Amino acid sequence: MKRDERMHHTINDGRMVGHNYPPTSTTPIPLHTTGVVMPDAEVTPKRKTPAELASAVLDAIEAQPDAFNMNDWARLPGYGSLPPEKTPECGSQLCAAAWTAHFDGWTLVSLDQTEAWVTVVEDGEECVMHATVYAERGDERRLIGEVAAEALGVKPSEAPWYDEAPTALKWLREIAGH
Repeated sequence: MKRDERMHHTINDGRMVGHNYPPTSTTPIPLHTTGVVMPDAEVTPKRKTPAELASAVLDAIEAQPDAFNMNDWARLPGYGSLPPEKTPECGSQLCAAAWTAHFDGWTLVSLDQTEAWVTVVEDGEECVMHATVYAERGDERRLIGEVAAEALGVKPSEAPWYDEAPTALKWLREIAGH
């Protein structure tokens, strides 16, 4: 689908076809020049099954291919944050894990040189480490790859977050049942 067609390919409430945004708002707010519209900012994303989540991630990557990059966890303009109810700004780039964490209700945070303490869970054991890019929900800070893998029902070591884009997309398609 060409970019211009994608901008006008919407359903009745203004959201992109194929996106699994929760039907909780009748007044969508346009947030990105690609035409992707998210529900009102006060809405908390609904927890999805792994298949629904993988499908939403694939839809978002298809709708915004320029915002997909497997070389970094998340590149956010101005080293800021991306709350789950917002669409990535122009110039943002998210890997498959970051898209997954984002659609699972985590705020993505990208810091410049400053590092923050994040919790790492490995084999049921928690420890803390420094990170400049992470996922945040409430007071909890976690590595993006960990929360994304958990949301898809796998161990972080089983997820293809360090692989090339085709491998990660194939894996997401298998989870989504495509």
